[in-house]
Amino acid sequence: MIKVFILARRTPGLTRQAAQAHLRDVHGRMVVLPPADAGALPAYYVQNHIVDGGYPAGDGAQAIERDLVTEVNFESMAAMQAALATPYYLEKLGPDEPRFVHNPSVVRLAVVPQTIVEGSRTFAKLFVFVSRTPDLDDARWTAIRDGVGETMRGWDGLVALTENVVAPPPHGQRFVDSVFEAWFDGHAAAMDAASRVPALFAVDGIDRDRSLTVVAEEYTEERLRALLTEQAKADSRS
Repeated sequence: MIKVFILARRTPGLTRQAAQAHLRDVHGRMVVLPPADAGALPAYYVQNHIVDGGYPAGDGAQAIERDLVTEVNFESMAAMQAALATPYYLEKLGPDEPRFVHNPSVVRLAVVPQTIVEGSRTFAKLFVFVSRTPDLDDARWTAIRDGVGETMRGWDGLVALTENVVAPPPHGQRFVDSVFEAWFDGHAAAMDAASRVPALFAVDGIDRDRSLTVVAEEYTEERLRALLTEQAKADSRS
C-alpha cells in the first residue's frame, strides 16, 4: 500500500472556510461518489481540514500556513499511475484542484506508516511534522523519534497514534522526516496536545526551523460518503 499526504494552502482569494467547503462538498463528492465509468481511483481517501497550527519562522516551505491535508492511498505504484492517467482524473478531478488549492504551495509526502497506539480514527486530529538537524546520525535520530512517540502516547485524550516515516523524494531535501498522526477524543484534547509540541521540538537533534504542528478535523472516506449522500437526499426533498 502506498500512502501519500498532500499539504496545501487555499487558492488566493478564497477564505479557508470556502476552500474547505469546496474540498469536502465538490471535490470530495467526485472522489467518494464517482460515476460508474470513473475508472481507477484511490484505494482509500481522507480529508483533513486544518483548524489551527504552529509554524516556524522564516521563509521556508515549512513556514507557509496550510489549510488542507489530504491523504490518498493506493494498492501499488502501478495503481497510482493508473488513477492519475484516467480521463476522469485528467478532465474532472485534476482541473478542479486549482479552484481551491494554491498549486505552488503543494507538498506531497510519500510515507510508510508505523502504528504506535492502536485505536479508532476520530474527528479530532493532530499532525506533528518533525525534521532532523543536518548531519545527525541515524541512531540518535531513531532515539529521538522513539522519544517523541513515547511522550505523545501519554497525552490526555489520545485514542490512536501513528508515525509516518517520510520516504526520500526523487530529488532535493525531504520537506520533513517524520509525520506523527494522533487522534483524540475531542478537539479540546487535540488543541491541548498541540500546546505541548513546542517542548518536543526543543530536543537537540530536531530542526525547529523545518518542523510544524497542525490541528485538523478529519473526514474519512466513510464519513464523507455518508455526509454527501445525506446532503443529496436533503437536496432532492427540497
